[in-house]
Amino acid sequence: MIKKYATINRDEAIELFMGVFSAEPFCYTWLRREAVERYFTDLANTPAALSFLYYNNKGLLTGLCFGAMNDYFIHKLYDIKEFAVRKDAQGKGEGRRMLEEISGCLKSEGVAAVTLSTQREIPAYEFYLKNGFVASKSSVTLSKKI
Repeated sequence: MIKKYATINRDEAIELFMGVFSAEPFCYTWLRREAVERYFTDLANTPAALSFLYYNNKGLLTGLCFGAMNDYFIHKLYDIKEFAVRKDAQGKGEGRRMLEEISGCLKSEGVAAVTLSTQREIPAYEFYLKNGFVASKSSVTLSKKI
């Protein structure tokens, strides 16, 4: 079941996020609750923010998706900033079901496409490809350390 994110759900969302990103393949052992709390507040306060929590059939928070919509000239797009599925639920179809439910919500909001960035060398890349995302040949994400 998909539910729109609200700050009342912040604590359980933080626990899920930290559990996913402190484990393999990320191993972000430097994650601190206070920093994640600030990050979630920033994401929730982004203009046109629309974020979701996914609960399994037993009512357990199983996934989250933070993102924002934007009108891109003739299309309304949804950009996923964070997507996470509980470690013990990965590989069991929960992520696919969550994406399907989110897509249904987004379609009803008039969204034409979903975008996201990820790293090619982590399992999430294959997950997104398997679920209909296509790696763009015409655009690239660039970064520069300063």
